[in-house]
Amino acid sequence: MGGTALGSAVPLETFVRHALEGVGDATLGEWPELTDRAYHLRRRLTTEEAARIGPVRDVRGMPEAMRRFHAVQAYIPRNLRARAKEELVLGGT
Repeated sequence: MGGTALGSAVPLETFVRHALEGVGDATLGEWPELTDRAYHLRRRLTTEEAARIGPVRDVRGMPEAMRRFHAVQAYIPRNLRARAKEELVLGGT
């Protein structure tokens, strides 16, 4: 994998996979995507996770996105917070 404006894809993928360790079930489906803005790793929830969480919905650009962003921003590396906020709160526009 090559690099992006964010840096090398290999450390980004390693960071994301570590952050999602124990979340979801990659054997049910996993979709990695590297863009010039982020490394996304989407995967299917386990049956237990889906039962706890309920229906999955896209909250980007909705008021709930801001609440979620504030709840997790301390866990996002400082140099990526503005991009994360833009993606979640503004819907990536």
